[in-house]
Amino acid sequence: MNGNTKLTTFVLASLIAGVAIGGVGVQQAMNARDGSGTLTSRNAFPAIPTQLQAPRPAPQTESSLATLADLDAQFSELVAGISPSVVHIRTDSGEQGSGVVYRRDGWIITNDHVVSGGGDVTVVLPSGKEYKGKVTRSRDRREDIAVIKIDAVNLTPAPLADSRDVRPGQYAIAVGAPFGLENTVTIGHVSALGRTNAAGTPGDWRSYENMIQTDAAINPGNSGGPLLNIRGQVIGINTAIYSGMSVLGGAQGNVGIGFAIPASQSKLIADLLIEKGGLERGYLGVAMEALRPFELDELGLRGGVRIADIPTEVASPAGTAGLKKGDIITRVGRTIINNPQDVTNAMLANGPGTRTQIEYLRGGQRRTADVKVIAAPQSVSARMEPRAPRNQMRPDFPGQEMPDSEEWLRNPDQMLPPGWRQRPEAPTERVIPGGPAKLGVLSSDISDDLREKYNIPADVRGAMLVEIQKGSAAERAGFKPGDVITELDGQKVTSAEELTKVVATIRVGERPMITRVRFGPGSRMQSTFAIQF
Repeated sequence: MNGNTKLTTFVLASLIAGVAIGGVGVQQAMNARDGSGTLTSRNAFPAIPTQLQAPRPAPQTESSLATLADLDAQFSELVAGISPSVVHIRTDSGEQGSGVVYRRDGWIITNDHVVSGGGDVTVVLPSGKEYKGKVTRSRDRREDIAVIKIDAVNLTPAPLADSRDVRPGQYAIAVGAPFGLENTVTIGHVSALGRTNAAGTPGDWRSYENMIQTDAAINPGNSGGPLLNIRGQVIGINTAIYSGMSVLGGAQGNVGIGFAIPASQSKLIADLLIEKGGLERGYLGVAMEALRPFELDELGLRGGVRIADIPTEVASPAGTAGLKKGDIITRVGRTIINNPQDVTNAMLANGPGTRTQIEYLRGGQRRTADVKVIAAPQSVSARMEPRAPRNQMRPDFPGQEMPDSEEWLRNPDQMLPPGWRQRPEAPTERVIPGGPAKLGVLSSDISDDLREKYNIPADVRGAMLVEIQKGSAAERAGFKPGDVITELDGQKVTSAEELTKVVATIRVGERPMITRVRFGPGSRMQSTFAIQF
């Protein structure tokens, strides 16, 4: 019997036993037997027909116990197999974390935020032997991976899984040193894939893409340790959690939502750090958005990303090469593009000054363009640095709590900078009887401080809604404070003033199309629909 068969048998046996036990409990609570042994009803309830009575619990058989014992032994053996590859990391700055042995000759993978404090780093092997480590950091806010070299040989590298094989619902096992407690094991599942977010502490915000979400308990100190599948392969590097302090009002800790950087991404960054000693990222000059499954089906594609925008205020290599908004990129150099993360990775393989060929789709026709990649302009680099997040997700290292976006949406006046509503870029729409319709909102430009405070991406331009008038067209359409309007009645909206001008052209009773961008914990949702004025 293989592992999958054993697990299936165990789950089915558990379900059957659970239903039986639960059913009999309810039946016995409602009925009692008379002196003759006949089942009678209490409280004058009619007797439940025999065919509807719950079955008696099945006795636990030797075979079911054996199956459970086999499953128990399988987890134990899995942990024993990975233990030689998991290390404990201490730093002079007081940070503690975990790491994964990557190569036999002493290379360790961990999180960049674990070793970002500077000073000496100590790596503690499972045997208890300690080594001073030499750190090579990514120093890239979008790649929270670092490597450590220790003077050791014949280490046991952890096997890495192909992250493309990971599926929600699969078992997930986290191993590390939470709170400094070495060799701690927790078991859960892969909860979701493709999570994108920003997290960190003031002055050290980081951006994360394509993260694995898990309910295996991850706590401070697990950072840099492995998340495993049932084969004992590393599927991700544990990196971040939702903080118990910000979510529940208690001490920082796990609330059942943790995040890991996929193993394939971790391997890519580790190899670059080992081979080149750092990361050098090229700049393509596009804002990207993922294609939805139905769009892939309609286009007959297995993957790709749409160009959502090409900046005009700075040089765009892609724009210079002829690419346009709406084009779908399917390959960059040798990298096949399935999602925005692939384009980001391609810019690591194609540094500034290199030429690369881009394959893309326009109007159903396949095209190619030769692009000279450049270094990101300074203004763009500053905007690309992660800012304070829109949510409460945070890496598990000490720091102040993050702003609560839901509280901001409920009470924008209390959360935004003092006096900002008096700024001229936040006009209100006026209602003229018999004249233009009224949207019923107070809007504001997305100023630099708002982008910085709430981590609004640079590619989002529009009018941010601050207040919604009761009974207004905006309220009826479901708008909320924090929504951003980017298009109305076929016209682009890039500022609060433009929103006011477009609204003034609309008459009461019309139903123009409107495009809204809404941000939530780890998500960005854009929708276009008709709004009734």
